[in-house]
Amino acid sequence: MDGQKTWDLACQQLQVHLDKNSYDTWIRGSFFIELDAENRFVIGVRNEFVRQMLQVRLYRQLRRVLDDVTRGQYNELRFEVRQKPPEAVKSEEEEMPLFRLPRRQVEIVETPRPPLPLHELIATPKNQDVEGIPVNPKMTFKRFIPSENNRMTYEAATAVAECPGHNYNPFMVYGGVGLGKSHILQAIGNECLKAGLNVIYVTAEIFTNDLVHAIRTNTTQRFRQRYREADVLLMDDMQFIIGKDATQEELFHTFEELHRFNKQIVFASDRHPRDFPDVADRLKSRFQAGLVTDVQPLTYEARLAIVEMWTLEHNITIDRKVQEMIAKKAYRHVRELEGMFNQVMAKTRFNKSPLSVSTAAETLDQYDRPRDHLQKGKVTSADILRATADYFKLTVEDITGSSRVSKINFARQIAIYLLREQTDYSLNQIGALFNRTHSTILHSYNKVIQDLNELPDLKHQIARIKESLF
Repeated sequence: MDGQKTWDLACQQLQVHLDKNSYDTWIRGSFFIELDAENRFVIGVRNEFVRQMLQVRLYRQLRRVLDDVTRGQYNELRFEVRQKPPEAVKSEEEEMPLFRLPRRQVEIVETPRPPLPLHELIATPKNQDVEGIPVNPKMTFKRFIPSENNRMTYEAATAVAECPGHNYNPFMVYGGVGLGKSHILQAIGNECLKAGLNVIYVTAEIFTNDLVHAIRTNTTQRFRQRYREADVLLMDDMQFIIGKDATQEELFHTFEELHRFNKQIVFASDRHPRDFPDVADRLKSRFQAGLVTDVQPLTYEARLAIVEMWTLEHNITIDRKVQEMIAKKAYRHVRELEGMFNQVMAKTRFNKSPLSVSTAAETLDQYDRPRDHLQKGKVTSADILRATADYFKLTVEDITGSSRVSKINFARQIAIYLLREQTDYSLNQIGALFNRTHSTILHSYNKVIQDLNELPDLKHQIARIKESLF
């Protein structure tokens, strides 16, 4: 493979993809140096400023074009500051036979530039001040066992990790507590760290706190630089931005800057972004511009596979029937599953022998009855009406009144469903609360049951209201 001819072909394609100013500033004058011992395609550039721009900002686009030309015959694209050898100099027509530009009559002498961009010279070193969360090295795709109902989410997440910034950008996962949203974000982060990318993993609360600190200390420019130079931004608990206008404004501009340079953005939240109240429409529209997918509770088979994996990882012997018992009891989320497994593991190590099924059953006795059953009868009708009204930003009078506005009617049906499920009220007693007939209450209750099978988001909404009750 003739390296210089290959790079010339790549430059011809880049001249199509880039505008003239960008091409002349960053690409023109670069030249092939070598294909080194590590199979890296090395390109020479005129100064450090250009090298950093190509290596950081334009790298993915350059590599994609070169991959098309070479069909991926090299491991890495590398840029080095070198003086162009005299014998490598070509006329402009030879260099760009497809796009002949007018010759410049006067050669412009380039003004020396600083070795680093000015904003890097006056700011703190890259990423040192970001109070992010360290990505847990154990949170990998290998250790994430998806059930069939989460297969799409898993496949999409792996696609994002394989080609950050190009597959599903932004990517957003949502779902209830303990279902694996943070695991997915960190698995993406671990894959991107292996590729040498600059990964920032924070919660929306940390982002907000960083912004508040920057405003107080008059360092907002430094704050923006740190977040906007990330190759991959992972942000958890996005529901925290609800009602926080300044955070939303800063996040919007951070999003725009990262997305413009094909930087990968991944969000996680407890609800679909369209259900965010008090969040600017322009921000919600950007959340939904990529791929939004939910994380469903694990199936029994997936839970059993996780217990088996943990058993091997901890090098502990747990009877198969005890493993099945744990998987059956812990049906809500992974944290509950992990808690039960840890109890059995601790008891096994204390006894210095595997637990019998009966002993394990005694150990897990506190989980015998589901939470909803334990709580049933302890919640009043006033609690349910108030929780439902608060979730939908309504008043109790709105829900129990006669309004037929779509939003209010929807909230009313959910309140009726919760009253039927969480209390011992009869249909007539529930009807008295809303001044409605027995048949109307029954119709509303049945409609929610039917919608639960057809609308996945409804499950999450009801779960959020229940969490505020208990």
